[in-house]
Amino acid sequence: ASARLALLSREPLRRLWVPALSAAGSQLPVCSVPLPFASACTAADADCTVPVLLVTGLAGMGALLLLGRGSPENCVVPARIQHPERLRYLCEGHGNLLCAGPAGSSGRRHDWQGQLLQLQKSGKEDSQKFKWLAFVQRSLAAHCFDKIFVSVPQIVSVPASEVRALDAHILTSRPAQQRHQRLSITESPEHPGQVLVLRSENLFEGSGLASISVQLRPGCGWQELEGLPSRMSMASQLAMGRTSGTQDFALELVSGDVPRMASAIKAGIDDMESGGGPQVQIFAGQEPIRNEADRLSTALNKVGLPQSLDKLAEVVSLVLSTAPASEHGLMQDLRRLQVFAVGQNEKLAAQLLSELREKAGEVAVEAILAVRQVEAAAIQAGRSGCDLVCGTSQEKAALRLLARTSWTERDVQAAQRWLALFLLSRGAFEARLLVSFVRAAEGDRSLRSQRHVPLASILPDHSWTSDIWVRVTVVGLQPKLPEEIGRCSTELEDLVAKYQARNS
Repeated sequence: ASARLALLSREPLRRLWVPALSAAGSQLPVCSVPLPFASACTAADADCTVPVLLVTGLAGMGALLLLGRGSPENCVVPARIQHPERLRYLCEGHGNLLCAGPAGSSGRRHDWQGQLLQLQKSGKEDSQKFKWLAFVQRSLAAHCFDKIFVSVPQIVSVPASEVRALDAHILTSRPAQQRHQRLSITESPEHPGQVLVLRSENLFEGSGLASISVQLRPGCGWQELEGLPSRMSMASQLAMGRTSGTQDFALELVSGDVPRMASAIKAGIDDMESGGGPQVQIFAGQEPIRNEADRLSTALNKVGLPQSLDKLAEVVSLVLSTAPASEHGLMQDLRRLQVFAVGQNEKLAAQLLSELREKAGEVAVEAILAVRQVEAAAIQAGRSGCDLVCGTSQEKAALRLLARTSWTERDVQAAQRWLALFLLSRGAFEARLLVSFVRAAEGDRSLRSQRHVPLASILPDHSWTSDIWVRVTVVGLQPKLPEEIGRCSTELEDLVAKYQARNS
């Protein structure tokens, strides 16, 4: 239950279903707040691993994640909360609370426009988690994706007195049963008089303009077993009670063929409207749209997009296939990152973790996701090719380690690097792509600073695109935790058995 935290709802926030497939393929309701906000407020909770839009929980992250003083990863920017009344409470988890600044972007550091502010609650202080979150996203932007596709949060230091003032301002907005736990005003040892908080983009309201966003959950983009669909397709079919022969959303989305991609996205929209299917969600601003044709039509009209779901699916496909990216393309970059966790690697990961714990102790296990290991994993993934040979090479590396009766210090480090790469690759299975459209005058510098590009640069032959801007963000991607290795060690095997039994 703790892994599927249900946050308390507040009006006017709407209840929604967050897509989360278990090994059996079941869909679970987990949030009662808008998806991006729920994900952010649970991002660094030590006892919650809600698999939602931005990031998952950080259980087990301890002192081994300390970042060196003065290192680039430990960059802390001073900020102020001079007008706490301009911030509004959004939601909270067990250890963190989320506020939002006004919509829009002024470019000034202290006004919080278009930003989310994540603060720790009293008794739950651990600034290393914030630093680790920022470091992971920075590594992804530096090594795995073009930086235009990654929203990197920032650690900021705020005067403790201003955090105390914000705490008083939002108190009555919080659920009554949560008010006993106030915001932490514990000062940072490196920044006397200051409290460290996490600042990130408000992906749904940051521009201050009418927007419509299409969220895609690609899943694992590899056909791991000949003659069978992708693991996400098997899980989806089991969840929705379907038989074989349906479109494979994950494989179509990474095909690079725009008509195939558009067809898969449109099928995902149809599933969304019928109340099933986790692959596609549409948001007008921060509000999810499900089976509400009038609201969807209004939202499309405000942004200037054609009043056709087929056309919307085509536009999203064109954006994903032609937006600036590495030499491989965005979808192939994501797929390339996933290859280190496909096939037999999930079983080998469980065996390797057991061997590491036995031969080097729990301290070595806790160090798997130390920052140096995460960065090394991101670098290796970024340099790899985009084919199953990389996954096979990963299997061979694990088998070589497992064949040794005793390990040297170098072997221990190799096992840690292998597992760090597996956990990062496994985390990419749950990544989302958020394709957001807004309408604004051409040349808006604030939109460019928020990673938007003119849609006309992607679709130059369509006059209706002239004042529409688009942004693609990879969200929800961070390494899984070592304790999750055991739970996923037979996922593919279990899915295949259930899928074949259903279709026999």
